[in-house]
Amino acid sequence: MLRPISRLALVLACTALAGACTQSTVSTGSPDYQMYYYPGLLNSVVKGGEMPTVILGNPFGPGKTNPDAIAAMLPHPGIAQPFNYHAVSANDSRRSWRVILVFNPAIAARAESDTCIVPNEELVASGGGPISVKAVFCAPDRWTTTVVGFGPAATGPDDPNFRQLMNAVISQLLPTDQPTSNKADTGGLGFEP
Repeated sequence: MLRPISRLALVLACTALAGACTQSTVSTGSPDYQMYYYPGLLNSVVKGGEMPTVILGNPFGPGKTNPDAIAAMLPHPGIAQPFNYHAVSANDSRRSWRVILVFNPAIAARAESDTCIVPNEELVASGGGPISVKAVFCAPDRWTTTVVGFGPAATGPDDPNFRQLMNAVISQLLPTDQPTSNKADTGGLGFEP
């Protein structure tokens, strides 16, 4: 698991030393999972064929962000009934299971549960350069899985660099195999999904 301070260090290093992120490769930090995550969970939480998805920040540059286009290109993890990602505002999603993507986050050390409850992190840059993304799969009031990813600059949602980055992030965020959790307890949802 990447500790929160390690995530911050990675984001700052990526921003300060852009050369490390301008190569044509994509990388992800070590994902983190709560013990109650299991691959079939998505079948329980995806109702109506849609996964609410909050998209914060601008990965492409001024005037080039379209949350609906980003949500539409996100890959299906292959572990649940077919569904589409549906871009929603942070305020519209607080009572549902959802994916939150924060592009170029300034506050990478912020607790994942805080991201789920109040997903309004300030952004490092307006985009157009190397991309960093913090992804969190949230239950209504707490995080379930989280991962950070880094990739080269992209021109839009159809850019192969961006697709490669999002494929890597989603495969870690919503894994098809039962992940190993480093959590000591079950996370106690206290309700059925």
